Amino acid sequence: MARYAATLDSDNMNQPLSLNRPATRQPDELDMVVEAINKMRQNILDDLNKRTEIELELIRHRQDLEKLVSERTKELEQNNHTLQQQSAELSEQNAELNAYAHTVAHDLKHPLTALLGQTALLQGAANALSEQQRSDLLQSIHSSAEKMNNIINALLMLASEHNANIRFTEGWPKAMGFSPWLEQVWVNDISNAIKYGGEAPAVVLGANELPNGQIRYWVKDSGPGIALEKQTALFAQFNRLDTKKADGHGLGLSIVARIVQRLGGETGYETPPDGGSLFWFSLPAE
Repeated sequence: MARYAATLDSDNMNQPLSLNRPATRQPDELDMVVEAINKMRQNILDDLNKRTEIELELIRHRQDLEKLVSERTKELEQNNHTLQQQSAELSEQNAELNAYAHTVAHDLKHPLTALLGQTALLQGAANALSEQQRSDLLQSIHSSAEKMNNIINALLMLASEHNANIRFTEGWPKAMGFSPWLEQVWVNDISNAIKYGGEAPAVVLGANELPNGQIRYWVKDSGPGIALEKQTALFAQFNRLDTKKADGHGLGLSIVARIVQRLGGETGYETPPDGGSLFWFSLPAE
């Protein structure tokens, strides 16, 4: 027992104390001492194992904490970088809006001044003017008001910017038409594609030749599309694509249909295989 006690340390705690005594004898006080020493040894061994488990658990927690801190640090750095980019973009947009506001104010001043002068002349000297002069003044007033309206519409479009991505396909065959009318067709179709194309809409414009000698132009968006039961009435008057989202009275598509029909073409709608909406119109080839 003395030799066992002298050599006992943390490296050989698994080895119990055993006396070299006959197995047939009756247990005595020495056996009781041996049993007590082995129990003490096992208790110490259990405590050492628990301490090792606790130390390992602490190491794992420390590693997890270091990993979490590293991830949070990277996330904060990324968020900080994103905020800096957004701040720079907002500053640039504010500068652009300020410049645009000055431009709009300058552009609105001229037609407004002309409008006020023409209406004052018409009111003060209407009886002294000939019918042709009055007609010319009214036409000039109308032109000034229309110019102001175009400037205001451009400002409203900028204020409701959708960050749309618009691209064109290759190959644009020419067709016959009347450019002021066709400009309204394109404005209507592209505006609808931006309005209903979802967040940051992807709009594609294209054209292709048809076997019947016409050119088919189309505008495709990335929105949710239009339900089948609503497609048949798309080009009817006062039918709006989305009563909650759009403004106006729903005349856009019906006017598009009338314009294209007057120019000898047709209009239509399709649901592309990859989703979204595709509005098209055809015109006679050049």
